[in-house]
Amino acid sequence: MGEINVSFGRLRFSPPPAKMDLLVEAVALAGLVLTLAVIVYGTVSLPDLVPTHVGAYGRVDSYVDKWLFLTIFFVSSIGIYALLDVLNRYLFSFNRPMSGTDKNTPRLYHLGRGIVRWQKLITMWMLVAQAGLFILVLPQDPGKSILALFIVVPFMILIATVLSYYLLLVVKACIAGNIVR
Repeated sequence: MGEINVSFGRLRFSPPPAKMDLLVEAVALAGLVLTLAVIVYGTVSLPDLVPTHVGAYGRVDSYVDKWLFLTIFFVSSIGIYALLDVLNRYLFSFNRPMSGTDKNTPRLYHLGRGIVRWQKLITMWMLVAQAGLFILVLPQDPGKSILALFIVVPFMILIATVLSYYLLLVVKACIAGNIVR
């Protein structure tokens, strides 16, 4: 089931991943790979200058070199994935609003890692959508830049919903473990 020990003055638990955890990780990794594939496609298909801003009248008013644009997308995609992966591996070292006891530490760690895994999955697929829009659609039709908002807003709502759900589960686990802090 996992081993409980003390690190940084806190109980630390290393639970083995469940099948659902592995599935979520695989789908998040697939999102990263697809984002990187779209970026690689962009290196071949994009012109040397790509539009970065469309004005109020639907005209492009700002351009950037495609290599800078693609490098930023590439580095940020890998960086976000890596950061969330490190957070998930060293969850015990971050501040949390509540402490664990022997009774509820396994549940709290499972929930904490669940939050990070789902955050990673949602963020990676938001990046797939953004890369697709910015690399495949906007260079041909900059007037569709409003789609960026329609991509980000549902993903932000999904992130807020998942976080709210997991936070409710954390509070429930803390109450069940008789923790009030």
